[in-house]
Amino acid sequence: MTDVASSELNPQIGVVVVNWNGADDAIACLDSLRLANPRAARVVLVDNASADDSVTRITNWARQTEFPVEMLAASSNLGFAGGNNLGLSRLQVDASVTHFLLLNNDATVAKDFFGEMIRALAAEPNAGLLTGTIYENPQREKLWYAGGREIRSRALIEHFHAPPSGPQPVPTEFVSGCVMLISRRTLNEIGFLADCYFPLYMEDAEYSLRTREAGLPVLYAPRARAFHKIGATVGMATASPFITQAQVRHRVLYVRRNFRGLERAIALGYLAITKPGKALAETLAGRPKMGMAVLKGAFEGFVSKVTP
Repeated sequence: MTDVASSELNPQIGVVVVNWNGADDAIACLDSLRLANPRAARVVLVDNASADDSVTRITNWARQTEFPVEMLAASSNLGFAGGNNLGLSRLQVDASVTHFLLLNNDATVAKDFFGEMIRALAAEPNAGLLTGTIYENPQREKLWYAGGREIRSRALIEHFHAPPSGPQPVPTEFVSGCVMLISRRTLNEIGFLADCYFPLYMEDAEYSLRTREAGLPVLYAPRARAFHKIGATVGMATASPFITQAQVRHRVLYVRRNFRGLERAIALGYLAITKPGKALAETLAGRPKMGMAVLKGAFEGFVSKVTP
């Protein structure tokens, strides 16, 4: 692997963090960025119209710690894609920023995270998307993501949970939006995240797919570590009818937007057949609201307008 010190590559990473009613998590996230060595070149926090005192608390924390965070306040909740797009558009005009890191507000990074990402970029300077190993937080021992793949016949994303034996970056089919490093070239060619996936889910799968289809490498750097407080932002899908509905809707929408021919027919057929069964199973298990969420999500996914 190329030694960063001897490489001509000098990545300048700008970070986007989106917050919605989660000041405690956002401050922990920002504090990990403050303690990182080296640090990111710029940090932008987008507040998605929080109803609590998030903006005041985060602003006060940044002032007290003297950590340079640019605050952007959205006038309404733009969801995951829209909030990140707002931050990306702010960083994109800064020509010195070569890479853009999307980082969940309920995630933190290891102290050497940016150093490891820079080493990975030295080895793979043409990387279109790059991510690291993501552990569950606060356990920090249980792996949540070590690369991933797309099961296209089911419109499903699967995380791997065993990192490769070596330190070098390796190809992956899927990069989670929890920790997604986007090169400037990728942003220029692919554009922003698809905000039709409101409030969240599957926008990262589509961005990974479109990056691969554009011929740009999608890579996983095992030694860059991050920690994700699963479900802290919007709740766990297994307990939230709202999130379950969004997940099902967006799996169908993802197929309709991105698949063609027989592959499209197989995936849509699978979802059309299995989701009513899933809804019935949830209802019989005493979770009628979850069952209805599955049905509503599938219906919305099939009938909603597909935008470019």
